[in-house]
Amino acid sequence: HFMKALIQSIPNPIFYKDTQGRYQGCNPAFEKLIGRTQKEILGRTAAEVFPKEQAEIFSVQDNDLLEKGGLQVYESKIGVDGRVRDVIFHKSFYYDSFGNTAGIIGSILDITEAKRAEVEIRKQAGLIGALINNVNDLIFYKDFNGVYLGCNDEFARHIGKDKNKIIGTTDYDHYSKEEADQFRKNDLIVLETGKTHHNEEWTHYPDGRKVYLDTFKSRFYDSDGNLIGTIGISRDITERKSNEILLKQSKKELEDALRSLDEAQTRMIEQEKLAAVGKLAGGVAHEFNNILAGIMGFTEMMQARMHKPDFIRQGLSAILSNSERGARLVKQILDFSRRSIGQRTQIDLIELVNKSVIFLRNTMPETISISSASQDMEALVQADKHQLENLMTNLALNACDAMPNGGELIISVEPFTNKSPIVLIPSKETLPEGKWILVTFKDTGKGIPPEIMSRIFEPFYTTKEVGEGSGMGLPQVYGIIRQHNGYIGIESVPEKGTCVRLYFPAKEISKADPNKFSNAGIAKGNGEELLLVEDDPTVRETSKLMLESINYRVSTAQNGREALAMIKDNPRRFKLIITDMVMPVMGGLHLAKKLIEENSELKLIAITGYPSENDNNEQVPANVAVTLQKPLRLQQLSNIIHQVLNKSG
Repeated sequence: HFMKALIQSIPNPIFYKDTQGRYQGCNPAFEKLIGRTQKEILGRTAAEVFPKEQAEIFSVQDNDLLEKGGLQVYESKIGVDGRVRDVIFHKSFYYDSFGNTAGIIGSILDITEAKRAEVEIRKQAGLIGALINNVNDLIFYKDFNGVYLGCNDEFARHIGKDKNKIIGTTDYDHYSKEEADQFRKNDLIVLETGKTHHNEEWTHYPDGRKVYLDTFKSRFYDSDGNLIGTIGISRDITERKSNEILLKQSKKELEDALRSLDEAQTRMIEQEKLAAVGKLAGGVAHEFNNILAGIMGFTEMMQARMHKPDFIRQGLSAILSNSERGARLVKQILDFSRRSIGQRTQIDLIELVNKSVIFLRNTMPETISISSASQDMEALVQADKHQLENLMTNLALNACDAMPNGGELIISVEPFTNKSPIVLIPSKETLPEGKWILVTFKDTGKGIPPEIMSRIFEPFYTTKEVGEGSGMGLPQVYGIIRQHNGYIGIESVPEKGTCVRLYFPAKEISKADPNKFSNAGIAKGNGEELLLVEDDPTVRETSKLMLESINYRVSTAQNGREALAMIKDNPRRFKLIITDMVMPVMGGLHLAKKLIEENSELKLIAITGYPSENDNNEQVPANVAVTLQKPLRLQQLSNIIHQVLNKSG
């Protein structure tokens, strides 16, 4: 009874037969497995219970066990009515009370679900294997010690070995020690921190290949969550890296080329400017000779008529007038020849055109008539004065070249309202609708041939003989007008002339009211002591006499250092400093900065023979009240000194 109860309670299916193969009994688990009751199978053989193919297998196995004895284990299928299960049989003998073999007893392990799971696992493994072997990236995985547990085909191809020969090896079997050490270091970082590690590195393979890999590594675990080792995926980005290197090299070469081109363009513009100055040289010389002729003539006549005060006064007035004329011409030349580009300021185009016409009349051949014809209007633009002067000079010189036998150039300024877009020739740019200020250069020259009209804005393109032009004149004009958000259009008729139209944006700009110093009359001093700093002895002595003539006491210094020493000796001695800007040892701006450092409250009037703008963009110190251009009239200088002293006092 005990054994029977034990068999009945075991959850695995159990059965037992006699030596003839007839079933003698079973437990409920067996009944459930085969879908038959114990009564239905008692006394029957396997052939009477199971399908033929199953019964034959059971009979063969039973006979083998009866012949050989021992423990028999095998895998098979069992079931009736279509309810077939995968099972493992464990069979052995059982004996009667006399120790004789009574029959066979067996237990069954149902592995149907395990088999299904195994099939699914194999399916998944096959899928994963196909997936990792069909990607172009390198995939590998290692244990704690860095020993390869597996890899994909691409990784094996890079290594140059069969996958099975990689398993069980380490990085030291495939790479240099230096690289293998780095790989191991990266593995340990992943194992210790648990964080994904990313790096890019050059990798050298045994066959001499050098590959740049982008690699990600992380931990990987078994199905129970136990840490196994590291898994990595690398992408061969050698081509991308090489392209990046080439791109960087190309970028550097391009930047160098652009820098060289910019420098070359700057040099060409300067050469163009020098060429323009060369063209103007004859006219400048002619104008200066006229000025000097007047000065010399009146001086000789005054020497011959010293006894006639009225004639001497008239002669001195003429000499002064010619000197001012020369000063104006020098200023115009200096303005034109400036190398630096100043800041944009508010410019009156009509005033600029009128001044340019005066300058060009003095420098162009007398066979060319130059005039302005502007409307009475406000033509204010925010612009770089020197660029616009350069632009107008270039256009005037082109017109001059087009009229070798003389002719007429008219420069005009007028308002222009564009109600519909206009396509401009030759750039084919569209002039937008709106209000513009139109500056027109119209000559009666030989015109521009139609076949070259489309190329006149191309840098370095020129139809002139070698040495007569660089081809940067009109491209420079085009660049300047576009920098000022303007447009240019050109019309030309061979042998009749050319009309250049410059369109500047018309904007509502309030005309500034600069704090100009009055020049009305000569303002005399009240005996104040001034310090005059000038390195040129003649200018220093002349200026001293001029200042003393209007009731100022004047002390002099040859440079800023000497002046600074005089001020330190008696800080309250001088009411005002009048200083040249450019001097040896210490210039005027340096002197002004030193006085600020010394906490001096003295104001300065700075005077220079160079262009009024600061070429070095050096900030003018706050204690410089005003900067003036040489030469100065006594009337102008006296009023400025008077106003600065009154403002300071």
